[in-house]
Amino acid sequence: MKTDKIVKLQINDELYNYQALKGIFTYIVCGVRDYGDSVLYEIECQECRDHDNCRLLVSQIDNQKRFKYVSMINEDEENEQYYWHSTDDFFMTKNDCKKAAYQKAKEYKEKQIEELKTKLKSAQENLIEIKLLIDGCV
Repeated sequence: MKTDKIVKLQINDELYNYQALKGIFTYIVCGVRDYGDSVLYEIECQECRDHDNCRLLVSQIDNQKRFKYVSMINEDEENEQYYWHSTDDFFMTKNDCKKAAYQKAKEYKEKQIEELKTKLKSAQENLIEIKLLIDGCV
């Protein structure tokens, strides 16, 4: 990663992550692990309600203002929570987080439409074959 592209977050800065069916989760930076050419951030989820707030380690995605899950810091093997936090990128603004979530939803719908078009074309071809079979019986 280019060192001039490294984002330097501070303690108490916020990151945001969208979780399907849950909405936008807010995370507070509670620790910084600076290795010079890379920085890992310890963040704490503010949305955890039925257990201690999850603490995660995230890393900046190369030359972008987005962050990726690395690992859980305080995982409880009896009550695993990582799956709520590990799937999508973390963003510096709620707006960027929303845009990414909407983009993902848009791409999913576009894929569904293409799959339905393929199924429709196949059904239409099958219908033509059935009509030809019917015509052959007359």
